[in-house]
Amino acid sequence: NRQEYQRYLQSDEWRRKAFQRMKLDGYQCQMCGNHGTSMVPLETHHLNYKHIGNEDLMTDLVTVCRSCHRAIHKLMNRVTAYNPDGSVRHGWKDDIPLSTHVFNINGQNEIVMD
Repeated sequence: NRQEYQRYLQSDEWRRKAFQRMKLDGYQCQMCGNHGTSMVPLETHHLNYKHIGNEDLMTDLVTVCRSCHRAIHKLMNRVTAYNPDGSVRHGWKDDIPLSTHVFNINGQNEIVMD
């Protein structure tokens, strides 16, 4: 549930995994190559939400800068189809969280609502 997810994102366990992924990625955004700044810090993004709390560093996480992270979530939330019943389909799947989870290299941990 959402509260458990937010608690997890505040945990030392998540902080360790996020830093480990950043180290593996050479402290560089894997989309644009940015090394992070105080204005556009590096963050760790979940590539999927299947293994929350038991992420595989190589397949479930990636380092991105804040700008690319927001672009990813914007893409995931975009309307991709209109169904005959009037409902819409968003991004790759309909059950993604509404918040952007953020853990950045400056050690800040926050939840940003899109």
